[in-house]
Amino acid sequence: MGQHRFKGDKVTKRQILRIIFVLFGILVILGAASLVLFITVFDATELDILEGEDTFYHSPSGDSPAVTNEIEEKVSIINSEETIRNEEIFGKLNNYSTVIVIQVHKHVTHLQNLLKSFQDADDIKDVLLIFSHDFFDEELNRLIKSIKFCRVMQIFYPHSIQIYPNVFPGMDPDDCTPNMNEQEALQKKCRNHYIDRTGKYRHPQLSQVKHHWWWKANRVFDLAKLETYDGWVLFLEEDNYVLKDFLYVLKLMKTAIKYSCRNCKVLALSSNSNNEKSSHHMGNYKVAITNRLSNLGMAFNRELWIEITKCKYSFCFYDDHNFDLSLRNVFRTCIPNAQHLVLYASRVFRLGSCVSRYRIGKCGENVNLAKVSKLVHDSTDYLFPERLHLISKQYNLSSRSYGRWGDPRDHALCLGMTIK
Repeated sequence: MGQHRFKGDKVTKRQILRIIFVLFGILVILGAASLVLFITVFDATELDILEGEDTFYHSPSGDSPAVTNEIEEKVSIINSEETIRNEEIFGKLNNYSTVIVIQVHKHVTHLQNLLKSFQDADDIKDVLLIFSHDFFDEELNRLIKSIKFCRVMQIFYPHSIQIYPNVFPGMDPDDCTPNMNEQEALQKKCRNHYIDRTGKYRHPQLSQVKHHWWWKANRVFDLAKLETYDGWVLFLEEDNYVLKDFLYVLKLMKTAIKYSCRNCKVLALSSNSNNEKSSHHMGNYKVAITNRLSNLGMAFNRELWIEITKCKYSFCFYDDHNFDLSLRNVFRTCIPNAQHLVLYASRVFRLGSCVSRYRIGKCGENVNLAKVSKLVHDSTDYLFPERLHLISKQYNLSSRSYGRWGDPRDHALCLGMTIK
């Protein structure tokens, strides 16, 4: 009997060991499956993280996690408050006012030059300036808070590289780098193995410019403070410079489309190649009714923006990191027969001369300032024209794109920022 009990006890121990090993194997399998599921779900819901979930950011060469989280919190508060400064001086915004939206990165000198040109402009007191930032910087904030010549608002792009330096839409350590070739990407086993039409991988800084522009336009037309505003919105950038009569000429152009070009969608205060023009050219009061969009000094209203958002796929899926060429694709493929009004004698100039709007590479802060300043000085007699002369100029529109927009995450983020 005692021997039997001993034998039975021994068998029970073996069974227990077998059970333990089986359970351990099951746990290993479940753990691996959970990891695969987590990775899959993370890819599918990565954009949800951008909407405010707590994320740990490690940025050895940039801001610390605490700093980026603090910036994210400040940005969220400012965006929710929609504060318009100087209303006590200039009163509430109305439909006779003009809203001007300036896309700002972090070039203080360029922005100072733009503000100086605003200050010298006629009727600037009737304007609301909205500064849309993709970089939170106290020096820039102080500069903008010092403005006393018109109403001012600041908004901040919430998905910026500054806030998300080491995860999408920033540069994830597991992403293919912009200069990688396909063979190097295969060896690295990048998580974003999506090349564009030219065989290149996404460039976060270049992608941000397009994302920022799309978010900014959506945000402006969705602001509670602008809910009843039915006027025009003029889009500028931090390195632009305006002439004294730019608002006056914009009013002439609005009158022109009202009576002479009801099919015109966008007004442009400049063609895209204007910095080489002489003061004599400023005496040309022609404005072209054309099918080719100019992105310099571009203005449109809420009615058109609603049309554009209905064509969001033509913008968000177009393989080009440039917002203006993506917008051209919208008109070429989704809003056919659209015409625009483009001014020959520019009222908006670009002072920067860099490779891209993100100012990648060597950039002189005042490359064209001396040239434009001389043009402004010599053009005094040509400002404030009595009328504009409309002409028609049509082009064979190109579908050429410059790529860097082949990553599905960029497509998804762009679509997700579109107002309903």
